[in-house]
Amino acid sequence: MDERENDNAIGKKSGNKKPVIIAFVVVIAALAAGLIIMVVHSNSPAVRVRKQLEIAQRYLEDLDYEQAIAAYEAVIEIEPNNLEAYLGLEKAYEGSGDIRSAIKVFEDLENLQGIELSEESINSFINLYKQLCKEDFDSGKYDEAEEVALKILGRNSSDKETIKLLCDIYLFYAGNALDNSEYDVAEKYYKLVLQYDPDNEVALKAVESIGINQMGLDWLENADISFSVDGIILDETPLSDVKAKYSHRNDYMSNLMNDNTEDTVYSMPYRDGGTHPYSSATFGYIFITPVNDGIVRSIGITDSNFECLGGIHIGDSIEECVGFLGIGFIENKIYDEYGAIVSKDKNAYISVGNNCIYIRCDSKSIYINIKDNKVYDLQLHHLENEN
Repeated sequence: MDERENDNAIGKKSGNKKPVIIAFVVVIAALAAGLIIMVVHSNSPAVRVRKQLEIAQRYLEDLDYEQAIAAYEAVIEIEPNNLEAYLGLEKAYEGSGDIRSAIKVFEDLENLQGIELSEESINSFINLYKQLCKEDFDSGKYDEAEEVALKILGRNSSDKETIKLLCDIYLFYAGNALDNSEYDVAEKYYKLVLQYDPDNEVALKAVESIGINQMGLDWLENADISFSVDGIILDETPLSDVKAKYSHRNDYMSNLMNDNTEDTVYSMPYRDGGTHPYSSATFGYIFITPVNDGIVRSIGITDSNFECLGGIHIGDSIEECVGFLGIGFIENKIYDEYGAIVSKDKNAYISVGNNCIYIRCDSKSIYINIKDNKVYDLQLHHLENEN
């Protein structure tokens, strides 16, 4: 074979190899492209979300709530509107006992655009609200319980369980205010109770009582009471004037009492078996001053001939007393137990019951003791001498 023939043979062999190389390159390129596609696809948001949801679900099923929370939050970071992730996150928080965070998930979910919750999901979240409200109330977190209760009623204004709980909160606030004589604050909370429960007997009676209290305080502030009996004025008249006035009476007596600490003028018409028409009282009248004072500081009367406070007599009815004193706002409010009106500093006080009318103001007090609806005893005291 000559040189030309040898070159032709070599050329034919080379020509046969080119298609093989091209095919190999094409295959490699295709494989590379497929690999790239696979890598890209496996790292796509949709695939990562699906994998994270699967992982989160496994954690949730295994009761590993901490890891489940982290996995669901990772999904939400990738896909902020993923409903499944929010619902799973809520279950994870609820499972961990963090009800407040579970509710926060629900509130965040409601703020998302394009998300519509099923009625079942909404009811589930409302039950969480109710559970949290009860927990806050039982642990004394009344402000937090009130806030949650109002959210529940914003969704279901007729929820009886929540209404009762909210009313209990407001009754608690009102009671604290009353204890501090903050009547305006107490009235505000009692009226809030009545907004949700118009027939609540406690609130109805309290609002009425507070109204009476306020009228009583106004009356006490402007009261013009004559602390006097038969012209003898408490804290003003010297006992020497009383002695001069009554020394001519057949029933007049005067001596020191209580271990010689008090000087007195008095009568004892019932000492020898006489009967007071309304009681077994001993003194008909008594005027008392501490020794070395000289001014009348206490007065007691069971004698119907004496005019007391400028217009009340032993034997008058309780209604007559109330009317004369100008405390008509207590009319028809005479209770088996004392109904009291007390100022914030406790220096002014009215109490009306079946057995007594008690008034305290200007450093003086009045006891009008009642029996069978009639006055049987009246006492005036300087507060320092009051027992």
